[in-house]
Amino acid sequence: MYEQNIDFPSNLRELEKWYDDRIFLFENFLKIVIGKDSSEKNAIGIYKDGDDYIIYRNYKGKKYIILRENDEAVVVETFYNMLKKKVIYQENSYLEKIKRLFHEKLSIIEKIKLFFYNI
Repeated sequence: MYEQNIDFPSNLRELEKWYDDRIFLFENFLKIVIGKDSSEKNAIGIYKDGDDYIIYRNYKGKKYIILRENDEAVVVETFYNMLKKKVIYQENSYLEKIKRLFHEKLSIIEKIKLFFYNI
């Protein structure tokens, strides 16, 4: 069936397993479709069409083909790297939000301290 510890997926089946094990990383900000063509709004996906493998993105009502290639490993690697970049970008975005909120809360606490201690 599936290999156990997949470090780098090389085909659609392994990519699907890799994604299923990490869906929590994507579920809040990406609609990912693996193995089928979808018209779902804002989806990014990968599927096989005849001899070709296709990476696509649905955006603002249009489907954009990002890559069409007959080498499955190349397309899966490209899609995998796209997902990794999205996760890293999202993590950095969340970290910035947390830092900003933490800094704002510290600023409020400092202002309160200054107000009460400088009366």
